[in-house]
Parts: sequence; C-alpha cells; structure tokens
Amino acid sequence: MLSATPLLAHVSLEEAVEAIRQALVDDAAPHGPGGRAPTRPTVEPALLTTDPGTGGQVALVDTDRMGRLGLVARVMLAAQTLCPLPCRVAVTGDASLGQALARAVQVIHHVRDVQVWFDDPGFAPDRGWRLNGSARSAIAGAQLVITCATGSSPVVEHTWLTDGAVIIGASAATTDAAEVDAAVLSRSTVVVDDVERAVTRPGPIRRALGEGLLTPSDLTALGDVLRQGLDRPAARSFTYYRADGSRILDAALVRLILAHEDRRPARADQPW
Repeated sequence: MLSATPLLAHVSLEEAVEAIRQALVDDAAPHGPGGRAPTRPTVEPALLTTDPGTGGQVALVDTDRMGRLGLVARVMLAAQTLCPLPCRVAVTGDASLGQALARAVQVIHHVRDVQVWFDDPGFAPDRGWRLNGSARSAIAGAQLVITCATGSSPVVEHTWLTDGAVIIGASAATTDAAEVDAAVLSRSTVVVDDVERAVTRPGPIRRALGEGLLTPSDLTALGDVLRQGLDRPAARSFTYYRADGSRILDAALVRLILAHEDRRPARADQPW
C-alpha cells in the first residue's frame, strides 16, 4: 500500500483549489436516474483510501498535512467565489494557520498587501504583510476577512466589519472556537461545504442554530453557489462561510495527490 504523504509536496495550491471546485460542482449536480452520485473512493477518518470497485486499500495520507492543504484550498475557493476582487484582505487568529492562509491569499488573489493580526506576540510578519496591533485594526475596511480562532472569545465582532464584507471561518472543524460574535451570524448569508455536516460540527454555526439565530434552511452549500450563484438578501449585511469540509472533498484531494506520483520534483514553497 502506498504512503501518499510525500506526494503532498508535489501538489500546487491552484490544483487543489480546482480539484475541490470540481468535486463540489459534481456533487451538487443532478446524478441521473435514481439520483445517485457516481461512486467515489472512500476516505475514512484516518485517511485510509479504498478502491470503490474492489474495496482494497489504496493509500495512507498524513492527516495533519492533508488537512492543512484541504482547509487552505477550501478557503481559497470560497474567497474566489464569494469575494473575487477584494481591495483589502485581513487574516486574523492563530499564527501558524494564519501564515499559510495569508500566503495563499497572495498566490490565489494576487493581493500583496495583506493585513494580519495573530495571537502570537512574537510573530514577525514577512512577504508584504502588514502587522496590526489588534484584530479590530486589521479588519477595519476589509472586504475579505479570514479568521482562524482557537479560543472561546470571538476574533471578529460585527461592529468592526464593513457592510458587504465576506467573513471566512477557517478554525479547526473539531473545535468549538468562537470565530465571530452572534450578530455576525444573524446578519449574514451563510455558506458551508456540506449542510448536513455543518449542523452537527462544533463551532459558531451549531451554536447559532442552538440559540435560534439560524435554521438549517438558512445554510447554503458552496457547491450550489458554484452552480447557481448566491442570493444575498438586502437584510443580510455580510456573507459568512465556514470551512468544515466533507469526505467528498477529502476523496478529491486524495485522487489529486495520487495522480502526482513520479510526476514532478517537490516544491519547496508549499504551506503544508
């Protein structure tokens, strides 16, 4: 059985974004007679992939590294889709993940001047990032705000946001971190990777559902947005996307990674 982890270094961010885009579009599309989706490789929680025909084990992938690649790619796809031409971008929260996201914004959006605030007081910015003294100052005036929270206090408050802002929550899907305050959710058009998954995963969406600020019908799948566009009611000041992922997207990344076996030299500049 192949260890696919070394192949992660061969995958470009652009390829990962496109693989996820195609997987979401395919999954949202009608599937013909019976409404069944095409058979896909399955990915278990340990990221052991199996062949859909034989059921045999195909490959093992490092959970942390592929998880980072998948998260960054999902965030960048959402940013492309929901906020294609931002003039000002802010990245706030966890320094480790935040750096990968800030670099990715520069690659995908070609925004050189990224406002950052991270929770590590010893962090020294590079690559043209502008370090701010607070999350509020980094977010001020931003059309695109990407936050990766780790604590129970919101990293983004609604009073800091510009009307029309797109907020992307990139915190780990296994934590109950408070990315945004409740008013952000109640005033946002909410987009997720998978509606069924989003209502059960820890985090601000499940909290808002429990408090009655949202209902499952308020959630729109990113795949549907890619195929049909997004209706943003005037009463909703913001757009909020939560990057919770899905097994379909994990499987799409595994296929992409395995396709790079013996194909090209490793790239040294990858954030995963």
